[in-house]
This record gives sequence, structure tokens and C-alpha cells, in this order.
Amino acid sequence: MTGQEDCTRAPAPPGTPRPRTRHGYELKQDLEQLLGSAYPQPNVGQIYVTLGRLEKSGLIEGEDVAQSSRPNKKVYHLTDA
Repeated sequence: MTGQEDCTRAPAPPGTPRPRTRHGYELKQDLEQLLGSAYPQPNVGQIYVTLGRLEKSGLIEGEDVAQSSRPNKKVYHLTDA
């Protein structure tokens, strides 16, 4: 890549399923699995700070999900932005 390519994401065609929603701990596990020992384990506190910033900027949306025996959890998915 030369750095000049357009890195914007094209909108998904109508009817395309959205990627699965994730909460912060699932994202942490995904990063650990993806990066292995090549990168320090991500801090879950920093993950949630980053998720808050991405949500504030409109790149992701968060949704509270009720759990019967635990407090609600917030799951996130990408927006079309």
C-alpha cells in the first residue's frame, strides 16, 4: 500500500447480514487469539475506553442486553459510517 488508497468502507448491499455483535471481553479474547504472544495482552479497561470513543464518533453502536442473573451487558456492532 502506498498510503494513497481509499480506505473507506463501501456500504453493504441490502439484505447482507451484519457482523456479529461483541462485548468488550469477547473483543479482548479475539485480539489475544489473533495476536498471540506477538503483542502484549490487551487491557480490557483500554478496550472499553476505545469502544466508548468509537461509539461517540459514530463508527460503532452499543446496545444494552439484559441478562437474568447479571447486570446488563453492552454489545457493539459496526455502523455504516
